[in-house]
Amino acid sequence: MAKKKTTKKAAGGPGKTQLALSLILNVLIFAFTAYSVFLCFYNADSGQLTADGLKAFRYFTVDSNIVCALAALAVVIADVRLLSGNGGQLPKWVLLFKFVGTVGVTLTMLTCILYLSKMTGGFGNLIRGKELFMHLLTPVLAIVSYVLFEHGAPLKLWTIFLPCVPIAAYGAVYFYMVLSVPKDRGGWNDFYALARNRNWVVPVLVMAAAIVLISLVLWGLNRMFRPRK
Repeated sequence: MAKKKTTKKAAGGPGKTQLALSLILNVLIFAFTAYSVFLCFYNADSGQLTADGLKAFRYFTVDSNIVCALAALAVVIADVRLLSGNGGQLPKWVLLFKFVGTVGVTLTMLTCILYLSKMTGGFGNLIRGKELFMHLLTPVLAIVSYVLFEHGAPLKLWTIFLPCVPIAAYGAVYFYMVLSVPKDRGGWNDFYALARNRNWVVPVLVMAAAIVLISLVLWGLNRMFRPRK
């Protein structure tokens, strides 16, 4: 006699309502980023901290949003597969990828609010045009979706240091292009004002502490809202 096939949701995994909400928010994240990057090439009025064409990719704002959008796309694919089946947990690599992407855009948003807004006459000046998506809407959607709706096997505490890796890589390129490459050979202006008087040590230490703190808070909130067995 054939055995009856049984299925059940993996313990600790999101329900189908959570998966559907995660799907919607991550589709929006990907769409917002695609639209914003498109405007970097199409719209000459690029705002204060993004630029026309390929020069846009020198800005952490743009790069962090792209990483987050790619992570959102991975979540969308995983959500669709789980929704078409019987639910379950998101793959660990997807959660890690989204964690890293969310930390990056959260850093972008908080840097704009707490630091760059003072250089540009207020945060309102940093949420005009496509900057509204890159500096505010995408970060907020990424935080909400990651904290409330994207769960699987709990990430270990040591993973809070993973977001430091891509951000440190960007920082290394930034300081090299600002401090070591002459302007007539393609060197960058110090548009984030992190290397004034070639004093980059303090900004690096402050930023490193901020990244770890952001990572710790998001890691903790995700665990707090993780579905119970």
